[in-house]
Amino acid sequence: MNTPTHAARSSLGDVPLYASIGGRMASLGNEEVVFFDPESNRSHVMTAQVIEALELCRPFATMDEHVKNVASRVQGLAGQEAAVRRVLEGLTSRGLLVSDDAFLRRMTSVPAVPVAEHAGLFVRACDRPEQLSALLDSLPDGEAALERLVVMDDSREATSVEQHAARLSSAGGREVFHVTPDRWQAFEQALAAELPEHAELLGQLLRHDPGYRGPVGGGQGRNLITLLSAGRRHLLLDDDNLFPLARHPEASASLQHEALAWAPRTFSAQDEAMSVGEVDPDAASTLLDLCGRTLGELVRDGRLRFGREELVGRMPSVEPLLRGDLRVSMAVNGHRGGSCASGVNWLLLLDPQARAGLLADEARYRQLRGDPAVWFGCSAFAATRLAQFTPFSVDNSLLLPCTSPFGRSEDAVFNALASAMHPGSVQLHVPWSVGHRPQQGRDRSALYAQADTPDVNQSLADLIMRSADEIHAEAPEARAAAIAARIEDLAAGSERNLLAYLGEFLAYRRTTLIAQMQQVLAAAQRAPIPDWFFADLRAQIEANGRAVVERKPPRFAGWPEEASAAQSAARFREQAAVLARGLRAWPAIREAAAARAGDFLGSCRI
Repeated sequence: MNTPTHAARSSLGDVPLYASIGGRMASLGNEEVVFFDPESNRSHVMTAQVIEALELCRPFATMDEHVKNVASRVQGLAGQEAAVRRVLEGLTSRGLLVSDDAFLRRMTSVPAVPVAEHAGLFVRACDRPEQLSALLDSLPDGEAALERLVVMDDSREATSVEQHAARLSSAGGREVFHVTPDRWQAFEQALAAELPEHAELLGQLLRHDPGYRGPVGGGQGRNLITLLSAGRRHLLLDDDNLFPLARHPEASASLQHEALAWAPRTFSAQDEAMSVGEVDPDAASTLLDLCGRTLGELVRDGRLRFGREELVGRMPSVEPLLRGDLRVSMAVNGHRGGSCASGVNWLLLLDPQARAGLLADEARYRQLRGDPAVWFGCSAFAATRLAQFTPFSVDNSLLLPCTSPFGRSEDAVFNALASAMHPGSVQLHVPWSVGHRPQQGRDRSALYAQADTPDVNQSLADLIMRSADEIHAEAPEARAAAIAARIEDLAAGSERNLLAYLGEFLAYRRTTLIAQMQQVLAAAQRAPIPDWFFADLRAQIEANGRAVVERKPPRFAGWPEEASAAQSAARFREQAAVLARGLRAWPAIREAAAARAGDFLGSCRI
């Protein structure tokens, strides 16, 4: 890759670019405004007209482009280009307009950050011996990041555990650990004996009891992985994933805005989707090495390309993630093959290019609409506060959180908490995908006639992200406690207020979906869509519309359909309370677990 520094001029030539910086404004009356620059800790008094010009200069562009835009859009400045230029040059001299050179120098002038050791590849496995075997067969040889394998066996069937053990015993050439249900339960009990005040909570956060039939989810295994890898980086996959990792067909090393980086594609068969993209045999090591680094360091050494071409149109004044000192807490890849999504509405919202493969043939569409063949992810790098998928590589040298042990979407809660606890971090979407081969016969086509019903963890993730900006504490422990307080505050409200909050969350999701789908219908007037795709789109609009109008007691995925309002409120309170207690106790649990993790994994070694 080319190293994208301030010296690179590329195809844009040598004409510098400029953009306004971020700051706060307050009116002084009499058409004057004070602008506070937090970078220099200085205040600037200027007219409202100059402030308007500064607002119009948010995106990086040439001085000539800024002059033309301001003169044409600010009242009274038509034909006053020379005067506008003098004003903008004055703003540049005061540091309120920053050049591309200065911006990129500041972004890359950050020290290198030492990274933590690697704890290995953790694989979550649950009663799918054939799929775990396929994953093991697909592991490439010779890649250092994959030489240590830890299988977290969440199986409920003893025969599955036995088959997993037999297959792992033949996974030669690697350091292999099998965390069986018995060992899992023993670790939980050992922690409970050491921390008796948290014994009940540990049973909820980590429970592995094949005979237990209460509400559980993938979060319990995720919590144990976070404890066993504490202080180190790790990789994470599920048993239905497959190597190799492959680059997106239009992969770029550019660091792009998230909205521009997304580039999903659909196909007429899962095998076709699996075969797309350039295989990268070193991808696991590459993505692991992103974790713990700062964006500035990655740009400076060329692993991310972020130069003048990437700056054009970007607005540093309103993009808080365009900072070199932000640390990558996790790298998140896409997936190809079968969809990982629990719903179907995402498929209806794809742009025409993305859905072309699925709509090429009606028979194939009807066959795949319940389990589409897809390459879902990014074609470029994109820094975000909240990643959309399970992270592939994680920097657990930071204090990372527990997640909800209930239901699906535990990764949404984990990612939201990691972001909220570490505001100086980013979660990095990358232009690689891992294969995903779901179990045969999965069919979600019935969901086209049903309203969007997310898991309750989605509502918790939303609450966490909205609360994060209101927290001023610096230490991650304190920030986690503040988030716990916010969750407890909501759960402790009256039943009426709690149900209103949950109902509004569901209504907002559904009305947003309806608006997005109406836009797809409007676009179809210019580029017609097949009648059979149109029918599914209309069915989703109608189902979500009915749910918004009916306003039944809020119900999330996995909850009984006949649940009363009181039962829904009680269920939310129960699940929220466990997460809040877990956040408060997690630092002590993590410390105790870290002291035991080495010996425990030693006992699991095959």
